[in-house]
Amino acid sequence: MFTTYFGMVVNVLLLINEVLKKIGERLFDLPLGKPSFSDPRYISHDFNLSHFHSIGDSGRDSMMSFVDGGNGLVFGAPNFAIHLTRVCFNLFMGATRCMPKNLPSIIEFYTISCASYSGGRIFYETEFVPAREEWVKFLPGNKDLIFDSFDPALRTGSTRVPISRVAEVARLFAEWRYAGYIIEEELDSGDMLIRDGTLQTMTPNESKYADETERKALSKNAIIIGLSKTSSLLTTTGLSLFAAIGELAESSAVAGSSWFYHPIVDITHPEHRAEMYAVKLHPQSDYVFKLEIFKPQAKAMSFGEIEASIGDIAANSCDGAFPGYPYGLLDADRFARVSYEEKESRKIQFLACAYKDGLFERLKKCHKSSDAHDVINAMVKS
Repeated sequence: MFTTYFGMVVNVLLLINEVLKKIGERLFDLPLGKPSFSDPRYISHDFNLSHFHSIGDSGRDSMMSFVDGGNGLVFGAPNFAIHLTRVCFNLFMGATRCMPKNLPSIIEFYTISCASYSGGRIFYETEFVPAREEWVKFLPGNKDLIFDSFDPALRTGSTRVPISRVAEVARLFAEWRYAGYIIEEELDSGDMLIRDGTLQTMTPNESKYADETERKALSKNAIIIGLSKTSSLLTTTGLSLFAAIGELAESSAVAGSSWFYHPIVDITHPEHRAEMYAVKLHPQSDYVFKLEIFKPQAKAMSFGEIEASIGDIAANSCDGAFPGYPYGLLDADRFARVSYEEKESRKIQFLACAYKDGLFERLKKCHKSSDAHDVINAMVKS
């Protein structure tokens, strides 16, 4: 029996080595190529070592606000979904935390999405129940969250959009709207608001909330920045764009230091008003991230102002747990995240109240149409 088991292990290792060999043949030792954008509204720049710039001490006392959101499904079925949703922000000056002056650092609300029938089609409609009534003003309008269940901007493939997808859109809109209030109530001229993710608006009605926040930023002269943990952008040879820039940095004057790289691409897409940078925010970091600055602001800033703004973010990116990634975003994510344990606890509370109100049996029938996977998982775990 041991011989049989040993043979299986050897066979698995041989297969893994074969997979690694093929990956190596396809991905390594390729030329860098140049940034690849299929959309003609993105005009790429060839790689150039002169596009690297070292990040130094900004010498400023600018405030930074980091914003993120999270949501978790409490209870749902194919025709409805109830999510617990949070939006969180914090304030930092360099690596020093500052306290908000006017706004709550966390807002929390339930997002309720239900299917409805109109004109021969299924639509999803959404409304909110905030933890505090005065937080209603921070939330998006219900009318902006009515979507055709086959909306091509939301679906993946040819199937109907899962109703839970609408809660993600609702959270995104709330992040944008709350960001506008943060700019108005907490930031001054030259301060920065840093979002988790791109500044490109990609879902229907999102630009309404982004535009609202951007107008407030221009009025207040507070800079809007997006930092993306991941990117699917490639070079013309199929390499990851930001990995390729990181590889190029190793043969440049900024090797071994923190740096930013620009220009990468000229963007004329009306839904992506951003100037794009590649950044390595700590000398010991293994990560190169995509950083975007709201384009009208980036164009109005001097090189020194851009360098100082990125330097401020780098000063917040020295946490030992993840050097090179802003601690402010880690902190915002931690407080906005809805954990599995919390979702289960809220679900129990929700079902207890439903039972008391006589809705339990009706909800259970809807839920049974989608929970078989959970039953199987529980059987496998046991």
